[in-house]
Amino acid sequence: MQQACIARYTVKSGTVDEIVRRIKASLVPIYRRQPGFVAFELIKTSNASLIAVSMWHLAEYAATSAKMTTAWTRQEIGENMVSVDYEFGDLEFFWIPFAQEAKQLGLVAV
Repeated sequence: MQQACIARYTVKSGTVDEIVRRIKASLVPIYRRQPGFVAFELIKTSNASLIAVSMWHLAEYAATSAKMTTAWTRQEIGENMVSVDYEFGDLEFFWIPFAQEAKQLGLVAV
């Protein structure tokens, strides 16, 4: 069964936009090269918090991604981090009803 890894980031106030830029430029390309990678979503919940959801073919890939992400976080955005918490779970379903439209709106990067 596919596995989801949910990371809740709390960061220094006002640094979210820069962190989003770094994640898009650096972390997402790393994920795309990892075995078992399915998808990634990043949600800005305030000017000091983000939720990242990555999906993987197997639990072992999700666990490896969390270790890799922890190392990346320390190196790339550690100076702006307050905390990060991870949760894992079985992916019950994943549905994008309008994938092409979402891509055109810039919500889906290929």
